[in-house]
Amino acid sequence: MTDPVTRTKQGDPRRFLDKAIGYAGDDHMIWPYATGGKRDYPYPQMRDGDRVRYVTRMVLYATVGPPPAPDSQAAHDPLECNIPLCVNRRHLRWASPAENHADIELAGNRRRGGDVPGAVLDAAKVEVIRSNPGGLSQREMADLFGCSQSTISRVATGQTWSGWV
Repeated sequence: MTDPVTRTKQGDPRRFLDKAIGYAGDDHMIWPYATGGKRDYPYPQMRDGDRVRYVTRMVLYATVGPPPAPDSQAAHDPLECNIPLCVNRRHLRWASPAENHADIELAGNRRRGGDVPGAVLDAAKVEVIRSNPGGLSQREMADLFGCSQSTISRVATGQTWSGWV
């Protein structure tokens, strides 16, 4: 039976998961099925009974055991693998949220400033806000750039975008 939306044959994701759990090689194992998470940074997911679960967690649970702490996250080793869709158990580990965030920094995957999807400001606008060549009020700059006055205030005082411009 094939799912009419995903065109995935029933059982295919489970077979791929079982293959990933048993795989002992170093090559990437890219999850070819459904993903969730952020639109531009997807994470492998699959249905497990009546729940949808992250495949990387399922792989770690099966190969390493349960997470060491309730808030542990399935993280990719930033020096080994920088591919969110990879489910190779040798590229994964349990990590605290702080460790996972440090991995993101180390791998260079943290989006900041104008690189954040949906960002209203970019470096050029921040320079204008900080220099304010026309002597505009914060409210006028907010209207000009399509953001709030408090955003303009935080940029102008260096609370945000610090070290970027």
